[in-house]
Amino acid sequence: MKNCSDKLKIVYFHHGLWSSNSPSTGFVTNNLFGFYEAGIDFTLLSVKHGKDSVADILNKRFGINHQLPIILLNCDIFKRIHFFIYIFAFFKLLQMDYDVLITRNLGFLAYAYLLKKFRSFNIYFEAHDYFSDLSKRPDASKRYKEYQREKRYIPKVNGVICVSAGLAELFKNKYTSTPVLTALTAFNYRNNVSPHLHHTYKIAYTGTFNTPHYDLELLIEAMKFIKNKKVTLLLVGFKNTAIKHRFRSLLEQFGVDSRVHLIDWMSAEDLTTLLQNCDIGLCPLVDNFLTLYSAPTKVMDYISRGIPVFASDITSMRQLYPQSKALKLLPLKARDWAAEIDRFYNDESQLCIMSESAIELSSNYTWRNRADIITDFIRQ
Repeated sequence: MKNCSDKLKIVYFHHGLWSSNSPSTGFVTNNLFGFYEAGIDFTLLSVKHGKDSVADILNKRFGINHQLPIILLNCDIFKRIHFFIYIFAFFKLLQMDYDVLITRNLGFLAYAYLLKKFRSFNIYFEAHDYFSDLSKRPDASKRYKEYQREKRYIPKVNGVICVSAGLAELFKNKYTSTPVLTALTAFNYRNNVSPHLHHTYKIAYTGTFNTPHYDLELLIEAMKFIKNKKVTLLLVGFKNTAIKHRFRSLLEQFGVDSRVHLIDWMSAEDLTTLLQNCDIGLCPLVDNFLTLYSAPTKVMDYISRGIPVFASDITSMRQLYPQSKALKLLPLKARDWAAEIDRFYNDESQLCIMSESAIELSSNYTWRNRADIITDFIRQ
């Protein structure tokens, strides 16, 4: 094991396209900015996508006006093929100077250990999923390769960094000799966010619409039972016309098409403007193994903007921020969501209380705080 000095040099490799519409782009970029604010020598290594300059993307998409250390691999026609990306990354890392390599890509761990034959550094794996017990996964037949990689490499890494407490518990129980850290996904804390004081009667769900992990039909059905007809539901982030048509049919089926708006995917800047005019952010996660350890970025997006969150009353949500008044957890029943939304609008003080709690919460869980936690873990 390499002795990590006070002056750490860290490289974080992610095989995803930078910049893309994937939530991972926002995660790795905000993670980088957190280390930058903490004064840590930290470089993001990812895959070039698009023609815009790094400075323009940081400014326009993330509101970051700093020159961050980002190295983009120009993989050209191979940018979506992991094998070639890993080869490009391997040779780039051979040329770089660093003490620590962090990756969130199981497939790259084999290449990372090949690199160790040529130089000395420590390897940390950032876990966003768990494959070591396929008996619990509904997609087990497609995940044997990931299962093999975890079983082979997790016992070897210097540590595992988990984005939720539930995920960390799984790794600790399975790999008792490997150090495991819980480093929650952080908030983009904004000093200029003020508490929401007056109802706009707009509630919103943002994100993906082609996943079994969210009960989006519940939200549409709840609109049928909400007594306050001023309330409007915004479903934001459609990228596929066919899926959008399917949801339009659902609106007609429940008779709520006049009070639910289907909105296409939009830039982060436009999304911020839209969410500033919303009273509630919605997160109807279903209860299954794959959501047991999830930390949905949409919850962080809502809270960082001072928006109260209504989410499913499931294990992962209970563990996330158990003491905060910013979240209201509800059973996955449309009538319960409708009743709670009506209660929220019958008492305007709830908006202010939950919004102030959201702002306080986001100020305590910043990306810089997360960077400090990870750095302390690495230096142990």
